[in-house]
Amino acid sequence: MRFAINIDTRAIQNPRMVSAIVRGMLAGVVAQNRVLIRTAKLHGRPYPALYKSGVVYGQEPWPDEQQLCDLRDVLARGWGDCKHLSCWRIAELLEGAPGVAQEHCANRPLIYWRRKPSGKIALYHAEVRRADGSREDPSRFLGM
Repeated sequence: MRFAINIDTRAIQNPRMVSAIVRGMLAGVVAQNRVLIRTAKLHGRPYPALYKSGVVYGQEPWPDEQQLCDLRDVLARGWGDCKHLSCWRIAELLEGAPGVAQEHCANRPLIYWRRKPSGKIALYHAEVRRADGSREDPSRFLGM
């Protein structure tokens, strides 16, 4: 089953509100990825680590539509945008990536935006926020 959710950014123009809504939805993708990673490990068929998976950064091809994809979709198509890649990375960190303690990763992405000179919001971007306050940007590591 797939869900489609609409956030009308013409109606909700406050970027902090949009970011809060998106963070909540991305938490669901992180949870899905964690279940996938854990289940695959239990069955002896672990998914590759994000940075060794061969996927690259790519932008959504639909101008007014953003999809929230789990790591299976990203692997199948070979690319993901900042949301997809950050959710995968957070999930693998929380599930115990080698050499990374769970407490060193926050459970949600950092989302920020830029404004055009006109005042319109031009860009949202997602990164991994670690518990120590540092940032990790999987998109940059994978070709953005």
